[in-house]
Amino acid sequence: MSMKNAAGEVWSNYGKAFMILAKDGPGIIPARDMVKATNKLYPYASALSVLDLGCGVGELTNSVIESHGSDLPPSSQLLASDIAAGMLSQLELRKTNALAKGITAWEKVETSVDDAQDLSAFSDNSVSHVLAGFMLFMIPQPRTALKEIRRVLTDENGGGAFAMSSWLELDSEWYHIMTLTNQFRPERPSVKMPQTWLTIDGIRGELEEAGFRDVDVYPLKTYLPFEGHEQLADFMMYTFPNMDRMTAGFTEEELKELRRQIIEYVQSRHPTAPSKLEGTAIIAVCRK
Repeated sequence: MSMKNAAGEVWSNYGKAFMILAKDGPGIIPARDMVKATNKLYPYASALSVLDLGCGVGELTNSVIESHGSDLPPSSQLLASDIAAGMLSQLELRKTNALAKGITAWEKVETSVDDAQDLSAFSDNSVSHVLAGFMLFMIPQPRTALKEIRRVLTDENGGGAFAMSSWLELDSEWYHIMTLTNQFRPERPSVKMPQTWLTIDGIRGELEEAGFRDVDVYPLKTYLPFEGHEQLADFMMYTFPNMDRMTAGFTEEELKELRRQIIEYVQSRHPTAPSKLEGTAIIAVCRK
């Protein structure tokens, strides 16, 4: 199995989990902000093609449609690209449901399986907007992906718009919950991200080095709502992406203790429920 297929298979397994998060998860506020910011640089009313790169289940695609679906030119396309076919299957289901509700802008959405480090399926200067939500820090060669993004962006209208998101210094309560697993299997690596992509200055430097202009990078608070402490503990342990890998092989006693610690931590931060976990995203917006 190729590295691309292996990565796609891993992320495909989380398609249903991301659909749950897409309804009320921490990616929604950043997605709406990225769409708003890129519209200021390059209005969607003049869009050529909009590429949602590493689209997952389509949070950014949905945000474009929510905000600018009626403004998009008839000839424009919404291209949803991901390495995981399972994610795209969930997006296609989302498209079917939206069209059944009469949201006709979803007719513009086309999906394709692609590696962000090789966008050879897309022509030079063919895309007016590229949106990359929480994905550049997860691929082996993000600089190669940036080079490809810049290549496919148009030179028209002062240069195509690019927006991306990351996490600020892992300053998220859900990430802290994930690290609680480390004490049970210290030899097993937890979720790690390159330090460059965890800081505002680091991301700004990467984008400027790649040749992007008018680079603006800033923090943005976001949230993960929950109804009850026990319900959240179960969601984090059995549904949240990557937790299955981090708890693989745990005994029943270890799982019970982990659940107790998650509830204890959340109650210490949020004594009453319903409430919401807090985190800080980094948003970066620029143009070619």
